[in-house]
Amino acid sequence: MFRDFVNLATAKPVFFMIIIFAVLFNSGCSSSLSELAGPDGKINLLDPENSPYDIEIIERPNGRLDYYWDIDSSIEQADFCKLKYHSSYKYTRSIVVQGSIGQSDNTYPVLLDTGCSQPLFVREAHVRDNSLAVYPLKTGSFNGYQMALCHLPELKLGEISLMDWPCLYLRSGSRNSFFKLAAEHDNFMIVGLPLLMEFQYVLIDDANKAVELSNDKEFTPSDPDNWEKFPITIEEDLRGNAFLFVDIPIEARQTYIQIDTGSGTGLSVSQSLWNQLKEQTGPIKFSRTKLNYPYIGNLSCKRGKAESLSMGSKTIKNADIAVFADNCPLVEDCDGLIGMQFFRNSTIVLDFENDLLWIRSSDN
Repeated sequence: MFRDFVNLATAKPVFFMIIIFAVLFNSGCSSSLSELAGPDGKINLLDPENSPYDIEIIERPNGRLDYYWDIDSSIEQADFCKLKYHSSYKYTRSIVVQGSIGQSDNTYPVLLDTGCSQPLFVREAHVRDNSLAVYPLKTGSFNGYQMALCHLPELKLGEISLMDWPCLYLRSGSRNSFFKLAAEHDNFMIVGLPLLMEFQYVLIDDANKAVELSNDKEFTPSDPDNWEKFPITIEEDLRGNAFLFVDIPIEARQTYIQIDTGSGTGLSVSQSLWNQLKEQTGPIKFSRTKLNYPYIGNLSCKRGKAESLSMGSKTIKNADIAVFADNCPLVEDCDGLIGMQFFRNSTIVLDFENDLLWIRSSDN
């Protein structure tokens, strides 16, 4: 299943281009350097006149500030890259591996999160430990967070170096859980979909708790009869946010659903879709609650467990189900969201080169 790579000494970086991202916020009280730095004020300021970023600020008539930045980014892969899950998987149940910054001996858990729509997020521990430079954004408080642009020269994941990727620094002024996992565990970094989708493929082997990343070769299964494949789509908005969707049958009904590898839970669906699915699942005992989603906030829903639920040829036992109103932002433009519980002890491949999700059917 795992293949060799050409040596970096004889290969050019596979991906090198200008990345442009726009982040649109309502202006408010400015995020000052002192606010971002924390109580002792020890943090480096990024000089916009002498930095790898080209930063442009546009003030709109309504007072809103639009931030645009671009930076030359690349992925360098020296050899085949297979990463074991980080030990934090035991309690997150999402895809976390180990990474380091530059030549530092410090290591950090790195969440590989297709549900995160920006390339990279770092927290205070990463900025302080590695003397990273930040550029405060005048955004006011963003769901309890102060935000800054950060220059992260190199993030290492095994044999892979992520060079000069657009990166945002979040510092929490409170324990409001915007990025729940990152808020509770300040040493987590987040690698989001806009970066992950630049790989040829990402293979997640949950049975063996390992991830394979390829920036060079396409995914070709050695045993194609043991795999199912489903079309995936990446939707991008004008703010540089990216979202990953798959067309896949659930209980024999075709669905268009977002894939979130940063979620360790199961299936989140609209009420309309659930009205169709429940004909097959039978009655479920639900309880009312609220769930937190990045960029959206706390959303009301009802949660329960289905004794079994089918997805493609797979059968998921004790499937976590969350049902949201049809006008909920989470399900306005799709049928819902699927987390890693539905792929537990399975092997899946996000084949970005061929726009496919592969699922090993023999893992059922």
